[in-house]
Amino acid sequence: MTRNMISVVVAERGTEWLAWARRLRANEGSTIVLAQPLHEDDETFAKRVSDRIEKLEQQGAPVEQAAFIGADRADDTTRALRSAVLRRLAALLSARGLAARLYVDAAARGGRATQRLMRALGWAIGDLAKGSGLKVLVLRPGDLDA
Repeated sequence: MTRNMISVVVAERGTEWLAWARRLRANEGSTIVLAQPLHEDDETFAKRVSDRIEKLEQQGAPVEQAAFIGADRADDTTRALRSAVLRRLAALLSARGLAARLYVDAAARGGRATQRLMRALGWAIGDLAKGSGLKVLVLRPGDLDA
């Protein structure tokens, strides 16, 4: 991977994001972690992430990879917010025509409904990104440890 590239980690409240930050930081460049604090509601978090992505787009930042780590929630509101954030991340990553990667952590330590939702969102974004140079990788339990 190229030097001076930027990696982005988006982590919902209560998720273990440190391993992702370390994994993405293993490549040369900087890593931005957008983690949802306990007191921040989901809508505010999604807006904050979207605003940060917009800033990166406006700056023409060389974002090469990103990871989205979802918490153990699978309700309709969460689905809609995650979908919006994942689409924004995909647009950011594919905008510069780089060989970029978007990791979707579907290995939620919680329930199967969350895992299914995260996999479905990741696969949908992957289908939308075909031909853009963006590779969407949907991880399952144990994938990050390998």
